[in-house]
Amino acid sequence: MPAFDWPLTLFTLITQLTLGAFAVLWVTDLFARQLAEPREQEYLTTIAVWLLGPLMATGFLASMFHLGDPLSAYRALANLEASWLSREVFFLGLFFAMGAVYAALWWRWREKFTLRATYGAVVAIVGALGLAAMIALYLLPAVPTWNLLSTPLAFLASALLLGPAFVGAVFAATYRRFHAAITLEPLIGVHLRYMAVTLLIGAALAGAALGLYMWSAARDGIEGTASLALLLQENGLLFTVRVVLLGVVVVLAVAVLVRLGRRASVSRVIPLVWGLFATIVATELVGRLLFYATAVPLRPPGQFF
Repeated sequence: MPAFDWPLTLFTLITQLTLGAFAVLWVTDLFARQLAEPREQEYLTTIAVWLLGPLMATGFLASMFHLGDPLSAYRALANLEASWLSREVFFLGLFFAMGAVYAALWWRWREKFTLRATYGAVVAIVGALGLAAMIALYLLPAVPTWNLLSTPLAFLASALLLGPAFVGAVFAATYRRFHAAITLEPLIGVHLRYMAVTLLIGAALAGAALGLYMWSAARDGIEGTASLALLLQENGLLFTVRVVLLGVVVVLAVAVLVRLGRRASVSRVIPLVWGLFATIVATELVGRLLFYATAVPLRPPGQFF
């Protein structure tokens, strides 16, 4: 019987969080100078940038526990021309290495804005290729309920939910510490508005992925029927939690937009931002655990790739 796969759950979610957060921070760096003093904007952004490296390293470490022989993990790079696993390891490893250089630009050469912005675009593209490889890896004919449009929708939704929410939470915490700088108020306000809109899009994609999976699985023979039974019967409580928490994300994101639309101060919105991040982490964790727990391979086994 399928079971929860904690190593891959943590690896995929942390990776998607990091990729989404990097894209948000790069865009913020491009446009934030119009809303805040460069020194203050850079202080705000630097902290979040430096957190991404340890996060990505934690994700890689979690993935090692999925391997029977972690010391042989380097062999995953041996088949780049044919294996999506090799491509995933290559692009995500390259993203991690290039991201470290990007963080170094913030540390030692913060004044080189043009270089940082250009290089950041390249790193973001490498990260997007890593996400694409990760998605392709799970589109397996051998697992019919993974080999659906719902899989790329769910993985993209995770990046859109976790990344912006993480950056928003870090910005909120940094703002609390740096509250004396009144020029940060417009920047944080604009960021939180765009964050809330992005989270609504991410929640819509997550809901669409879930609905598409259920619709497709119900028409996918014995494997689909078995997968739905695992979701709705054996793990029915977790499924309910997943759906309810997605609804809470929508309510909180709308609340952020409403409060900011009424010109509430950023400090009054910060508790909602932290609540959003905690709720998104919870719902995505439950959703990804269910993704692995409800996977039913072809019986008898068919063509794997």
